Amino acid sequence: MPRFYVDLPLTLNTKLELPDSVVRHMNVLRLRVGDTVAFFNGDGCDYTANISQLGKRQAEVNISECEKLDNESNLRITLMPSLIASDKFDLIIQKAVELGVSEIIPVISQYTQRLSSDKISSRMEHWHKIIIASCEQSARATIPRLSAPILFHDALLAVNNAEGKYILSPHHEQQQFLAQVPISSVAVLVGPEGGFSLSEVEEAQAHGFSTLQLGTRILRAETAAICIMALCQSYFGDIHLIQK
Repeated sequence: MPRFYVDLPLTLNTKLELPDSVVRHMNVLRLRVGDTVAFFNGDGCDYTANISQLGKRQAEVNISECEKLDNESNLRITLMPSLIASDKFDLIIQKAVELGVSEIIPVISQYTQRLSSDKISSRMEHWHKIIIASCEQSARATIPRLSAPILFHDALLAVNNAEGKYILSPHHEQQQFLAQVPISSVAVLVGPEGGFSLSEVEEAQAHGFSTLQLGTRILRAETAAICIMALCQSYFGDIHLIQK
């Protein structure tokens, strides 16, 4: 069933006039009057509807069902990836959403690629679109929070309440392991191509972060971000192997 995001209130047993972007998408998919589609707006529910009108620039649906989805992880993950090349950062956001991230905080660290202030707004809009598309694909009805890029020091202060706090740092000593007891929230710092500086690692440790190394090989920043998301969900969340 085709599934679309709408930034509108959704109510059972009501008619809904759809925004232009959704109308265009419906026409691309060659949908017709009478077809059944689904909508979500971030409130945690999927709304089933039938198309009652569909033209090139206008469409209307009748919302007939509301289902509260139960596919969010029990683990709250705050992913804090350092800014890297745009296409690779887009990949981090896309896969993090699929893997159940709760919040994404882009970080400006010592070796990051800097964004000019006039580009931040456009990048935020672009990242938000990636999050929405990933929610549509992965059947999530709760939209992860996206923060504006912040400095490394401020990122450390933003996650004081996380039960587990980790910084990926393969080049430094005192490597730790993921917590051996169940936790409900975790925050993870992922470095840029050049990694974190020693002073940044020491500052993170002073704020309660443990250093982690993912195996014996050096991973690219985007690979490391995806890997740690999967590991956290496997250790503490809802990703498990199912034997048949």
